[in-house]
Amino acid sequence: DEIKLFIGRIFQYGYTGTVDIDWRSQNSADADKMAHIMATQTLIWETVVGERDGNFNHVDTGSYDAVNDRVSKNHPLYSQYMVLLAIIYLCGQNFCDWEWLTEVFATTIAIITAVAFWLEYNENKLLNEAQFITDLNEQFIGSDKMSDVEWELEKFFNKYNDNKLTDEDLAEFRKKYDIECKERQKLVNYLVHLEGIAALVKNKILRIENIDDLMSYRYFIAMNNPVVQELELRQYPDFYKGCFGIYEDWVKELEDQEIEIPMLKDYRLPKLEEVKQCLQKRN
Repeated sequence: DEIKLFIGRIFQYGYTGTVDIDWRSQNSADADKMAHIMATQTLIWETVVGERDGNFNHVDTGSYDAVNDRVSKNHPLYSQYMVLLAIIYLCGQNFCDWEWLTEVFATTIAIITAVAFWLEYNENKLLNEAQFITDLNEQFIGSDKMSDVEWELEKFFNKYNDNKLTDEDLAEFRKKYDIECKERQKLVNYLVHLEGIAALVKNKILRIENIDDLMSYRYFIAMNNPVVQELELRQYPDFYKGCFGIYEDWVKELEDQEIEIPMLKDYRLPKLEEVKQCLQKRN
């Protein structure tokens, strides 16, 4: 009965659609469905062979191969598969809302994939840092959703820079990216992409001085936007620890080059600890 219950939970959040032999992993929509199927089947087999306890937590297999270990880390969909595996598991364990969890996790696929690509290419000496940065930039500009957000952030900054920013502009930007609006997810995706880049910097895979030209402007028109700070950075600081973590180093890097930083004078981002303290007092 417990196994039936768990499988029911898995199918509540797992893949239950049709399968098409014409799907191709190069197509993002097909790849997502294929990864969803892989994650669903993995959890089912883990449940059937006893790798899930009464709380749906994973159980160590001891001397036996775990079901998940049978999926090669070299599989082209491994990153998407692992993220979706985590989402289905969390939903099944906690009866969470699928849409909410995918908003939190979906864009981490790009981060995990970027790191995985770096490790693979670095090991095989097939890719240098400059090429990797170029590839990251192409991922960024290749997304219409992130380009839309960048355009809105730049429009906001240009008004500020021309001393034409009004209370109405602030209200309009706040309304556009309100939590109830679909546009909010585009903003989250933009920030999570920056968070992924921050993680690569913190882990010394990338160097700030080498990403200045391509990423500094995009980073600071978001980090120093007062409404972005209000809606996301100050509200959910733990989701953006990387962005907070590299902020002061990046400011110093640009100031040393005497490069003007967008909106720094009026909207400098506080330290993470200060933001969290304010959040605790408010709650």
